[in-house]
Amino acid sequence: MAGRPRTSVSPRRKTSRTRTRKKPVSQAPHTFELPLRILGTNEGGTWIAHCLEMDLVAEAGTFKAASSALFDLIRMQVTFALQKDEPELIYHPAPPEYFVLFDRIHRERLQAFPEPPPDANYIATSFDTPRPLKRKYVEANA
Repeated sequence: MAGRPRTSVSPRRKTSRTRTRKKPVSQAPHTFELPLRILGTNEGGTWIAHCLEMDLVAEAGTFKAASSALFDLIRMQVTFALQKDEPELIYHPAPPEYFVLFDRIHRERLQAFPEPPPDANYIATSFDTPRPLKRKYVEANA
């Protein structure tokens, strides 16, 4: 083609970086996140921690102790379901009125922030799957 200037194309430079290829999903270790809502109620000096997604309940003298006991129950239930290869055993929700109560308490705490909660006999919180459970599950299925 006459009249058109020639352009030169420089060869690509080779870099010393090596690219790592991501494993296909089927080869990646199995991990999961399991966010859970916990409703705490103080009934006559005894704290009750209720996991709403699994309908598990633990009680103790403090909310911290009750939620710690609840962690153990959750760990046992999830481990059992995975060992049986029946993940449907994990999700067994509490009755709807507990979810409504959780939402009301959570909303009231957000509206009152940064002041103390209006009703100290209730706690609405959440947590993810306990770390040791995640690690054991990933190691067992790697």
